[in-house]
Amino acid sequence: MAAKPEPVHVSTRTAPDAVALEVFRHLFTALAEEMGAALKRASFSPNIKERRDYSCALFNPAGAAVSLGDHMPVHLGAMPMSVSAALDELGDLDPGDVVCVNDPFRGGTHLPDITLISAVFAERRILAYVASRAHHSDVGGSTPGSMPLAREIFEEGIRIPPVRLYRAGVLNEDLWRTLLANVRTPVERGGDLAAIVSNLEEGDVLFIDEIHRLNRGVQEVLYPAMEDYEIDIMLGQGPAARALKFNLPPFTLIGATTREGLLSSPFRARFGWVAVLDFYGPEDLSKIVARSADLLGVPISPDACDQLARRSRGTPRIANRLLRRVRDFAEVEGDGRVTLPVVQGALKRLDVDGRGLDKMDRHFLSTLVER
Repeated sequence: MAAKPEPVHVSTRTAPDAVALEVFRHLFTALAEEMGAALKRASFSPNIKERRDYSCALFNPAGAAVSLGDHMPVHLGAMPMSVSAALDELGDLDPGDVVCVNDPFRGGTHLPDITLISAVFAERRILAYVASRAHHSDVGGSTPGSMPLAREIFEEGIRIPPVRLYRAGVLNEDLWRTLLANVRTPVERGGDLAAIVSNLEEGDVLFIDEIHRLNRGVQEVLYPAMEDYEIDIMLGQGPAARALKFNLPPFTLIGATTREGLLSSPFRARFGWVAVLDFYGPEDLSKIVARSADLLGVPISPDACDQLARRSRGTPRIANRLLRRVRDFAEVEGDGRVTLPVVQGALKRLDVDGRGLDKMDRHFLSTLVER
């Protein structure tokens, strides 16, 4: 006679609480619903504003779906595969990173449905991933619209693998220009700018890095915003075109550029003050390196911070790049701590000299001198 199996003991401390589970289920669902409501409020496209062709979802740190909004089932069924593909190909995201993808072979639906993915952090730990998918009016292809008579995917439009549209909160301008170059009406995408500007509150500061990369059409959209706190967006083309006017609260626009000459004269003239910024000094750069190391969780000595600062040519971007490379050396060939000998050894192998110049920099300068 077979022995009767003993009952499985479930600890009351870890047993699921039906009430708590229901509360959290509704909480997570509400988060996804609120994401969708915010997307709809900020959007310009009728596909999102009126047709509501969008979806939002919440995922755990491993990329598994936790909560789906009451949105488009065709989006929600495939979105987890896009999140998994992004994490597999790009790894964990950093604060401020936003991944863009529409590739059907990586969980996409048709190409006009573009998915954006970002991470939610608490004390540098990833708590969750959030994703939204929305239908865009044009993504290139052989014919306008979303249903071309195509025989292969290359005729349907631009295909986007998982790529960072934003890195650490900074727009990838090269990728953005590439995407706009592959749609038929890039100037109409000034509506994206309108969505950003129209969400400003009184006293806000809108900062645009490398502002010279804005195309002339987008610059013209900003003219009335800078002068009269208004923004005009054209709907349609030809005789049927009409303008929508948005009133804006008083705000401050700051643009940063290293190529002021690429700004159109009317755009440049609308700025009330033009300042020329100097390079960072070693002391300030050392503080920036120390803070970046703290954000990355990298133990670093003060003299190592000073050494990286002196070789960064007065530029925080270079300092942060060198810090990441030195960190890699410290983790692979040491105990993970960044000390002065580690910095000196790593920069020597990277061929970065005492002035912060690498081999390519020195070659470039030599070419200028010789010619």
